[in-house]
Amino acid sequence: MRKLIYAFGLLVAVGLWAQDKTAIKFANTITAEDLKSHHSILASDEYEGRDTGKKGQKMAAEYIANHFKSLGFEAPVAGSYFQEFNLTESSLGSVYFRREDEKKVGFEDFIYYSKSETFGEEYISVKMLGEESIDSTYTGSYVAFLTDQLTGVQEKLEQAQEVGAKGLMVIITNEAEFKAIMSRFGPYLKRPSLGLDSRNQEAEKMIIGDQSLASWIFGKELDEVNAGDEADVIFSADYLDKPISTENVLGFLEGTEKPDEILVITSLYDHVRI
Repeated sequence: MRKLIYAFGLLVAVGLWAQDKTAIKFANTITAEDLKSHHSILASDEYEGRDTGKKGQKMAAEYIANHFKSLGFEAPVAGSYFQEFNLTESSLGSVYFRREDEKKVGFEDFIYYSKSETFGEEYISVKMLGEESIDSTYTGSYVAFLTDQLTGVQEKLEQAQEVGAKGLMVIITNEAEFKAIMSRFGPYLKRPSLGLDSRNQEAEKMIIGDQSLASWIFGKELDEVNAGDEADVIFSADYLDKPISTENVLGFLEGTEKPDEILVITSLYDHVRI
């Protein structure tokens, strides 16, 4: 038994040594000098940051494809190294509330978060929530509720969707917290985004404002607004959508020991992460 155990242990050790030897062999082909040569090209000013769909990203794709070709990789996409597809670049256009000639402007006076747009101005009904849960009386309206922070908002958003409410209006009563939210999330939500999804008119809608916005919408001081009070106001939230053509770069190298198995190695080469 001791001999068998010893023999098995020896075979395992030899196997591990062989694997380590193979790993070391190919690891030695990755050098700092080689990495620097590629990095200095892809990160150069000429590639302009490699934003998805832009000139620099196209240049990077060509560079990688040419490198795959030099290594002898097959072009697996109908004889091409490029797997082409389209994305949508979405940016918010005009976002505001309006009452006659007076406006409250998105990302100055409030935040709007949704993949849904209004296609121009529309009247919306805003109804104040009290201590009760959101029920069918809020169907078709924006549910306004008071809170000093964003805790619990997701639960309210789900309740609003369940009863068919138009959306959720979160009124932050802590002014310092509201300013922090505007500073933290405003720039992120304003900047253009890239995605595979098309515009979704059924998407959840959320407006985050402060006490002054609520007073303006309801036309009276906030401490005078009671649960169930309603107000109508003009709202507009339009997106500007632009199709962006881009591509993955694929190279294929058939294995020798296990040709029926495929090992996928991936990496991002554009600057903007999807």
